[in-house]
Amino acid sequence: MRVVIVTTHPIQYQAPLFRELAKRVDLSVVFMMRQTPKGQAASGFGVEFEWDTPLLEGYRHVFANNVATSPSTNRRDGIVLQGHESLLASFRPNAVMTMGWFPRGYLQVIQWAKSMNVPVVCRGESNLLSNRSLAKKISKSIFFPRFFRQFDAFAVIGRRNREFYRHYGVPERKLHDAPYSVDTPFFETAFAQHRTPVRKAGPWRIGFVGKLIPKKCPMDLASAAAVCKSKDRIRLVIIGDGPLRATLDGLAQKSDVDAEFRGFLNQSEIVEKGYSDLDAIVLPSGENETWGLVINEAMTGGIPAIVSDMVGCGPDLIEAGETGYEFQAGNIRQLSERIDRLVGCLESGHDFSDAVCRRISNYSLARTAAGIESAFTAALL
Repeated sequence: MRVVIVTTHPIQYQAPLFRELAKRVDLSVVFMMRQTPKGQAASGFGVEFEWDTPLLEGYRHVFANNVATSPSTNRRDGIVLQGHESLLASFRPNAVMTMGWFPRGYLQVIQWAKSMNVPVVCRGESNLLSNRSLAKKISKSIFFPRFFRQFDAFAVIGRRNREFYRHYGVPERKLHDAPYSVDTPFFETAFAQHRTPVRKAGPWRIGFVGKLIPKKCPMDLASAAAVCKSKDRIRLVIIGDGPLRATLDGLAQKSDVDAEFRGFLNQSEIVEKGYSDLDAIVLPSGENETWGLVINEAMTGGIPAIVSDMVGCGPDLIEAGETGYEFQAGNIRQLSERIDRLVGCLESGHDFSDAVCRRISNYSLARTAAGIESAFTAALL
């Protein structure tokens, strides 16, 4: 089976998946643009960098010709392809998969596939959580049912993603579970090397991992820690960088919250210097957090999580009292209560790790690849 996957640019979470898929199908990956260190900083990471793990090894790939005036993955016209028709045709694919439908370059690929009678699979991340205006909801209710009929199959990342497709009329038979995952073998090995069975002494370390940008709501975590009953027994461990770093640091100091800033950590060091000594991880995002793969990363090491109800992975990964807790986004008091509850469990000797590891084992790289292969197979029927 010859398949082509089209995505925006090399992404650290996608590269392991492409390598796994290349073992199962005759795969070619088309990147629609190149990301630069400056572009990484501008996207919210806060520092210029390149990923220190191989993103282009282990699978066939090419870069398409993006002629957009200002290349970007965040604007509809940030990717405008030229010459993609002959490039895609050169692979003679049995099927094509797009990683969504935004920016415009994806629509160009879908249009080409339909004109050539090549089946199309979609792997998008969207859910129904965003607070959109009534006008926007009406326009989507008109657009999406017709638009989704172009796809022959969908690789579904989780429960909320499935709800999204079903809401817009996609039949169940077209939906194939391909749960969101990280490079599970890499993280399992790293945790085995760097996370000791005996907890590191000191305060309970509550981690935040991600870009320090408004949508991630790191300020909510600091505000909640300030009013926790367990405030004097916890330390916030902030892993990441971004425009809110100075403001977050200032709030922590003003509120007398113990906070340790470890900065941006690349893939090769994220477990050793980041996750290895955490007792819990919190993702308090307010909107547009379609999944939250840092939760997968942390849970691979048995670390429980607290996530807001706007984080896409919640229904899949969080079971209250077993793998962590959920709270209402923006509700500082409720977040503080969830932190206190988790700390109380830890102090009573409760071990979350077994339940966490059991849950995350269903979200493995191998299962994701098998689900995508299933979607491709179904699209060809």
